[in-house]
Amino acid sequence: MFRELTLDKYEEFAHRKKSGRISFLVLPYKEQIYYVPRAIEHIDFASNLLSLNPSFGDISFLIPTHIDTKMELKEDRWGMAIYILKLISGVSGMETGYGVRHKKEDIIEAHKMIVRLIDGANPPFYRDDSFSEDIVMRYTKISH
Repeated sequence: MFRELTLDKYEEFAHRKKSGRISFLVLPYKEQIYYVPRAIEHIDFASNLLSLNPSFGDISFLIPTHIDTKMELKEDRWGMAIYILKLISGVSGMETGYGVRHKKEDIIEAHKMIVRLIDGANPPFYRDDSFSEDIVMRYTKISH
């Protein structure tokens, strides 16, 4: 579990599935964020988390979120700048391939948690001019 976005974390977890992508699993009701390692699928990482932490409940509580980034060299104290191109919440292979569904409010809260993580990043992560956000509600649970 991590509560900060740093250059070390960027270097360790970026470029998952595509250049510049960082993926997370967010557990909103416990206010926890987990970086998804590059070489593991969301479903497998989620299964590992649940087997180690049965109190988390079922897989539907783990919300996938992704940040697509680009890095540019810059003449400042960091020597580079990281720009966020896109923030996507609520969709991964867990939903499309395995039928996992989430509560709408959990997806929204997970998205907000990642926004706060970005806003507190060190070095700063800048929103690119083309920055966009997408909260995917296609995989929400149907309420009765």
